[in-house]
Amino acid sequence: MSCSCSQPQQWQLLEKLAQSRTVEVEKLCTDDGHEVVRKSYRFPTVKDRLRGMWRGTLFGKPKVEREDFHLDYLTRAKVPVITPIRACVIRDSFGFVTDSHLITAASPGQRLDYLLSQNQMPAPEVWAAIGSSLSRMHQVSFWHRGLAPRNLLIHDQAPFHFWLDPAKSVIHSGGIRQAARADDLLRFWAGLHEQVPQEHKHAFEQAYGQEGVSDPANIWPAIPKGKRAAAERVIRRDATRFGKS
Repeated sequence: MSCSCSQPQQWQLLEKLAQSRTVEVEKLCTDDGHEVVRKSYRFPTVKDRLRGMWRGTLFGKPKVEREDFHLDYLTRAKVPVITPIRACVIRDSFGFVTDSHLITAASPGQRLDYLLSQNQMPAPEVWAAIGSSLSRMHQVSFWHRGLAPRNLLIHDQAPFHFWLDPAKSVIHSGGIRQAARADDLLRFWAGLHEQVPQEHKHAFEQAYGQEGVSDPANIWPAIPKGKRAAAERVIRRDATRFGKS
């Protein structure tokens, strides 16, 4: 069984953006000249497929379908994200996912963590745009759950940025919970607070609509005590990935 996402016969490989044993991200040029990004998740072994099952691929939506849905949700909410084109999933005869693919439009820019690792600081108006879009995200009850600097593309034209990778996100009914809002802010600012000038942080906070949210010390109290150890682990993991491909 195959799908059009996995076999672009006429598409040219422009750049390999990331690769591991089970994940591959490529920039491609389609046969009609458009640049796209294809993200592929593969489950080559039975162990991989069983692990994927427990993460929702058997009874819930696979990761690429969740990401595609959330990108569309944010697009309709006027939050700047990469543009989803299509997702497809390949299953074996037992219903286990063997391959899955998400194709999005290629967006300009560099990841925020990479820019900062190269001592390139975006201007205050860029930080204001980030604060404004994150405020909008939370207004529409959207908990990103992956709001690390590596999941934000920065470029030099308005809206100056695009959010990436909302595969694990949650849409709350009746408004986003305070702990979820704090989780997003903490994950974004934990590795940035000491690097970003006060003027830039102030621009973010004004646009977000709340003072002090760029300081992790002000955010930690809103994280439930039972969740703090897990939050610390995620922050440490993000720190090891900062600026890396």
